[in-house]
Formats: sequence, C-alpha cells, structure tokens
Amino acid sequence: MLRGVLLLVVVIVALVALLRRVLNAGTPATPPQFGSSVTPQLARTWVPETPAPLDLPPITLTDPTPTPAIDLAEPVETTLTPAVSGYCARCKMRQSLRDTTPERTASGRSAIRGTCSVCGAAVFTFVPKG
Repeated sequence: MLRGVLLLVVVIVALVALLRRVLNAGTPATPPQFGSSVTPQLARTWVPETPAPLDLPPITLTDPTPTPAIDLAEPVETTLTPAVSGYCARCKMRQSLRDTTPERTASGRSAIRGTCSVCGAAVFTFVPKG
C-alpha cells in the first residue's frame, strides 16, 4: 500500500514539473543582465543573437595550373594487366594486390601471394582454374 502511494506521489510531481515547463515555454525570454542572478530555467531558454557574417574574399572555381595538351591524333599504347584482388584482413575488404607472385599449394591449387595496395599487408588468395 505504501509503495503504491509513493509511486502515485512521484508521478504527480513529474506531471506538475512537465506542466510548468509547458506553460513557461510560451513566455519570451530576456537576456540576462551582467551581475544579475540568472535562474536555471532562464539560462536554458535564452538564445544569444546571431553573429554578423564574416567578410571573406570570394572563392574562384578556376584552376590556376594549366592542363597539358593531349595529342589525340597519335594513339597511346597501353598494356592492361588484369587486376588481382584478394581479401585483406587488415582493411577488412577486397583490395587490389601489388607485387604479386603466383604459387601452387601442396595440394595443387593455384594461388597468388601479394601485398595490399592500400595498407601494405601480406595477402594470400586462391585463383580459379583456367
């Protein structure tokens, strides 16, 4: 019985506090004066004035370095090497490999050993047949 009454008192106190907050929310807040004592409720509701905008120089979107001209008449020969990727345990995702060396395991499976191009960790991956 005592527990129920105590719970009812706590609920009523919480509702009264909530009602006071709602009723006081509509009143305009005045900024605190220097040296005056500020109530905690007033300190929470007072909003300072917005600062004046800064005078910054305009931003230019042009790149000051000229781009080199590319001769499109002459074909450029490129050699595409197939990118080998493997699961990097340090990066926790598939990354492209560099410094790769093909290997064959003791059971005869083809594999590639290399280093992760992002973090430099050693990566070992099996390659499909063919």
